[in-house]
Amino acid sequence: MRRFYRSGILFVAALSAQTARAEVLPVSGVDPALSDAAIDIESIAVSAIEGSQGGAQGFELRDKLRDAQVDGEAWFAVVDADDPKAQAVLSGSVSHASVRDQIDDKEVESCIEKDGDGKCLRKRTTFVPCSKLTVRLYPELVLRTGDGEEVWNYDSRVSDTEEYCEDESSRPTTSGMLDSLNSTLAWQIRRQLAPRDRSLEVRILERRKGLQKPDRGLFKDAVRMTKSDALSACIAFQNLEANNPQHPSLLFNLGVCQEGTGDLDRAQAYYLQVQDILGEKSYIDSALRRVASFKEGQAQIAARQAQIAEETDSLGDSAS
Repeated sequence: MRRFYRSGILFVAALSAQTARAEVLPVSGVDPALSDAAIDIESIAVSAIEGSQGGAQGFELRDKLRDAQVDGEAWFAVVDADDPKAQAVLSGSVSHASVRDQIDDKEVESCIEKDGDGKCLRKRTTFVPCSKLTVRLYPELVLRTGDGEEVWNYDSRVSDTEEYCEDESSRPTTSGMLDSLNSTLAWQIRRQLAPRDRSLEVRILERRKGLQKPDRGLFKDAVRMTKSDALSACIAFQNLEANNPQHPSLLFNLGVCQEGTGDLDRAQAYYLQVQDILGEKSYIDSALRRVASFKEGQAQIAARQAQIAEETDSLGDSAS
C-alpha cells in the first residue's frame, strides 16, 4: 500500500465556500498521533486479545483503527493477524473490575396535607438509599513488528462511576458501562497510534480601537464579511495591515486567515506578534497550541511520506 498525504490543511476553496455564520473563520489541520511508534506502519493487525474484555476490545480496536483517516484516506490497512502483509500486530489482554458502594441517602420531601387552596400544610421527609457503580478496564497491550520487536505498549486504565438511587427507574449496569469504556479505550489507543483530522471555527477579534480612522469602517466590513465570504474577508484584513502593523485584532485575524490556508509558520508569527502586544491571553495560547499541534501532525505525515518514498525506491532498485 502506498499513500501520500498533502500537507496543506484547509484550502482556499473551503474559505470561499463558507456558509453564513457568526464572526468566525474555519481552520483545519492534523493533530499528531500521541506516539511516534506506529508512524511508519501502514498495515496493522489485532490478534486475539485475552482477558474478560478481550473479545469486546478486539472488536472495538479493529473498528477504530480501520476508521482512522487522515485527509480522507485510511491511515492503516487492518489485516488478519496471520496475514504476511501485517507490519505490526497488537496483542495483550484487557480485564475489568466493578464494584457497587453505598453513598449518602437522598433526602426527599413530600407534602402530606394541603389546605383548600392547595397550599401545603404538612410535609414529610423520607430518605432513599443510593449507591454508585464503578467499572474499570485494565489494558495490557503491546504492539510488535513482524520480527517480534516491541515498539509500543499501553497500560493506562480507564474507569467510570455512575450514581443512582432506589427511586429511579433507570439504573446503570456493568455491561452498559463496559460497552462505553471499551469504546473509550479503543479511541485512546487509536489516538496513540494515528494522527487525526480536526476542523473547527475560530472566533475572530472585532475590537477596532487603535486602527487608523479611515480603516475602522473597512475593518468592520471585513468582520461582517466573515459570515458569508471568508476569503474576501481575509483579503480585506490583509489590505489593512500596511497602515496598522501593530493592531492586535487585525494581526490575530490575519493569523487565523493564514492558519486557514495551511500556512502555519505565518499563522504562528502573527499569533506571537499579538502575544507580544497583549501579553498572555487564553485565546492566543489556544491558537499557539493548536498551530504547534498541527505542525507536529505535518511533521509526522512528512516522516511517513519519506518512509514510503524510501520503500518505493528500494522496490524499484530491487526490480531493476
